[in-house]
Amino acid sequence: MKKTMVRTKTIVTIVLVSAVVFTAAFGMFGIIKGKNTSYVRIVDVSKLQDGDSPSPGVDLRGVELYRPSRKKSYYARTVISGRIKNGNEGNNNNYKNTDSILGDPNEGDTSDHLSLGGGEIVVSLPRIMRSGDELTVHEVGGNNSARADLFEIYISSSSNGPWELVGTGSGPTTVTIQ
Repeated sequence: MKKTMVRTKTIVTIVLVSAVVFTAAFGMFGIIKGKNTSYVRIVDVSKLQDGDSPSPGVDLRGVELYRPSRKKSYYARTVISGRIKNGNEGNNNNYKNTDSILGDPNEGDTSDHLSLGGGEIVVSLPRIMRSGDELTVHEVGGNNSARADLFEIYISSSSNGPWELVGTGSGPTTVTIQ
């Protein structure tokens, strides 16, 4: 009976020490340091610009997190929520497929995109954002004959917010996480 208690105490001690070492290692390498952010919210505010109305608004191809220290890009992997609208009254937004902004925007059908039509979208990234990372919203306006539309970029550690405004843009836009 005593041997079992000693083994149980030893196992519990090992588990606790391992957890502390694991947490310290993550903190030391910056995995827990900085913003614990992996959610991005993009809000189409183009209709607020000089009384203009989106027709059908911000056109997105993707959301990219670039980590300069690793020279590696990570792309939105999941759509968490969205309010996709039709844009101008009477407009029929034909680009409502939210999955079209997932993954690398340079792969697959590059003519496919998501038009927010005055709405918004929340996506998750496969990595936690850290200070110095670059977040790019690939908006197709300005790349071709389409007009670039105005949008706001928010980040959060929760899919429900609270949201921190990190930038605004029109066309392809990159912001550096502080």
